[in-house]
Amino acid sequence: MSTSTTDETTTSPTATTRRFPWWVRVLFTMIAMHVSMIPTLAVALVLQMTTASLDPTLQDWLGEIPSLLMPVGTLALLWVFMKYIDRRPMREAGLFVDRRTLPTFLLGFVLLTGLALAAIGLTHAAGYVYEPRVWGAGIALSLVDLFVRALVHASFCEELLFRGYLMQTLPQRNPWLVAFISAAAFGVLHLGSQGASGVERFAYFVGPTGWAFLAAVLVLVFRNLAPAVGVHFGSYVATDIASRLGWGEGPANWLAVGVVAGLAGAAILLWHTRRHPQVPQPLFAEA
Repeated sequence: MSTSTTDETTTSPTATTRRFPWWVRVLFTMIAMHVSMIPTLAVALVLQMTTASLDPTLQDWLGEIPSLLMPVGTLALLWVFMKYIDRRPMREAGLFVDRRTLPTFLLGFVLLTGLALAAIGLTHAAGYVYEPRVWGAGIALSLVDLFVRALVHASFCEELLFRGYLMQTLPQRNPWLVAFISAAAFGVLHLGSQGASGVERFAYFVGPTGWAFLAAVLVLVFRNLAPAVGVHFGSYVATDIASRLGWGEGPANWLAVGVVAGLAGAAILLWHTRRHPQVPQPLFAEA
């Protein structure tokens, strides 16, 4: 397998040499995850200042609006990256819809949801019991929140950056290395997201890194972004279901989900690389 780290020109007729070393583009992607939130944060601040006197329930509903603007910042940054850094069309970052989009999205969603619930259920049965989340919102708002924040805000936008832009911009042709870099860059950003101690933060790092690796593997297999979005969305749905079942959320759960998802991804990639030992260029291809 080739592990070349040089930015080779692809076979695409529109291809030109990408700007900046690949590791700089990785850092750009990680920074973009936060910069893309600027429109969302700006609207959230305006809502906070103007809706303080409104009914709390109405405030909760209005609070979903900022997340709907997350794609604005993400797509704007992606356009800048693809036009001025990679100098390639937007669709080469996986931004297209074809006949595989819905089926592969559902595949990624069902696969991760099932694996995560099995892993969390086993940790719960083993005695790792955590306080379940307190659900204050009604079922309608909870479903809307799941769609807006989990699917649109987090799953689509973050996967577009880390499994869409980042994976196609890496010069390495080794599928294992490409999937690992994509997953690790994403996981590092979660080191400080949860947990009060270093051990807990590491456990939370393992969770997103593991299922991000699975998401990257499915992108390599199907050459489509949709299964990665499904995997990401499944992580939220599985967590919500587990919480509603009273299983709670904690370090053992995070570790279990990350390990199980990572092993599933490794098994799939082992099978895939027997027939496709290198990452194709361009990575994404419409059916």
